Amino acid sequence: MKFISIKANDTLFFRDGRPFSMGDDSFASSIFPPPPSVIYGALRTAYMSNKCENGVDLNEWIPKTEALELTSILLHDKENVYFPMPEDLLVLDSNNQLTDSQFKTIQLELDLKPSYSNSLTDYHLTKNDKIKGKKIEGQKIISAIGLENYLNKAKNPVAWLLSSFYENEMKTGIGRNKLSHVAENGRLYRINTYRPAKEIGGKIKHLKIQIGYKGLDDFPNNGILALGGERRTASFNHLEGIQIDLPNIESNRFKIYLSTPAVFVTGWYPKTLFEKHDLKLLAANVGSPMHLGGWDLRPKNNSSILKPQPKPMLQFVPAGSVFYVEAKNIESAYESARKIHACSISDKINDTDYARQGFGIAYIGKI
Repeated sequence: MKFISIKANDTLFFRDGRPFSMGDDSFASSIFPPPPSVIYGALRTAYMSNKCENGVDLNEWIPKTEALELTSILLHDKENVYFPMPEDLLVLDSNNQLTDSQFKTIQLELDLKPSYSNSLTDYHLTKNDKIKGKKIEGQKIISAIGLENYLNKAKNPVAWLLSSFYENEMKTGIGRNKLSHVAENGRLYRINTYRPAKEIGGKIKHLKIQIGYKGLDDFPNNGILALGGERRTASFNHLEGIQIDLPNIESNRFKIYLSTPAVFVTGWYPKTLFEKHDLKLLAANVGSPMHLGGWDLRPKNNSSILKPQPKPMLQFVPAGSVFYVEAKNIESAYESARKIHACSISDKINDTDYARQGFGIAYIGKI
């Protein structure tokens, strides 16, 4: 396994799943961090751009880059590597704020569901009645050390607001005629871009993307790649990455934490995974679904012709979602946990291997 660090050279723009037709809409919304498919496509394109020479047929190179497999997608700066905050952790506004953007977290408890609940499971995840306060909204991240403490049930990690690591910048543009290159009426639009850098304490702090990957062993050690919309560029270089060890499983119950968005045939419920490992779902905390599509350079249903077309829009389970499960015994729990930990658990849909793209990279934690 190898690792690279990607640093933005300018602002970045990553479209979300909402439709945008210039002329009908004037604002294109975006998301950060980018979905795994964006990273996957950027690395494959960078590899081909370094290998291809004039006259080389892309049809020959696209299948070769399918050997790429993403094993981790994280954020990092000089001090820490960051993971999305698990959904079974809570950040409240009552005496839990350490700094303007740093907070203590509270662990939700696994408990029998109340009689009035229509939950599909026998248990639910709930807050202790003695804990008061209003939930603080916004994306949050925790450090790698914090994640290890969380997975080992050692202590609750500290969380940061992700928005404190980047700047939002609005960009205005206008559509032009493809032949004359003259601006067209009614084609004014705005986009929300992200600059993953911020001045903190008089110093510029850069937020980078750390990628773990397998395959394409001759991927260049450093270079420039196109990342996201509007062909914005980023530089990359190899580095020493981190790996999260599997906790010592001491019972037949454990939890599955998603560090990247996942997609399952059955929606939010990973039925295929549970049936494969004979696991019973006890409870789950799943965030609001993400809608993602994309663009396919060569659809699988016609592999002999280079004919780009959009991918189907799918619902993804967001990063940070957590599933509490139960195995038949400790031995089978350990064996299942060993096979799931640090692996992608997404299903294959529409002939697309989403697990290979880095969707649904999961880690095992104690309950």
